[in-house]
Amino acid sequence: MKIIWLSEASKSLDAIYNFYLPKSKTAADKIIADIYHSILRLSKTPFIASPEPLLNEFPNTYRSLVIRRLFKVIYRVDEEKQAVIIVTIWDCRQDPELLKFSTFAP
Repeated sequence: MKIIWLSEASKSLDAIYNFYLPKSKTAADKIIADIYHSILRLSKTPFIASPEPLLNEFPNTYRSLVIRRLFKVIYRVDEEKQAVIIVTIWDCRQDPELLKFSTFAP
């Protein structure tokens, strides 16, 4: 399956990198590499992650792949398009209720 990044996901990734960069470029690079590596696995095993319970009220099934216990890759699988759509990268240290309002608000 191909991987499609939504703009929110790209912005999230940039924000993560920019947050860690002043502390350590090596750490920032490693975190981003870990996220990319995990997402690449989704092209072969798109259903590896569980559905995200905080987003079960939405019509699509959103899944969350946890990375380093700090981040969740929120994505959905579009079987018709044979694509994994990366919706956002969520920092798990935030209030979980904000997830549905920040990314999935109408």
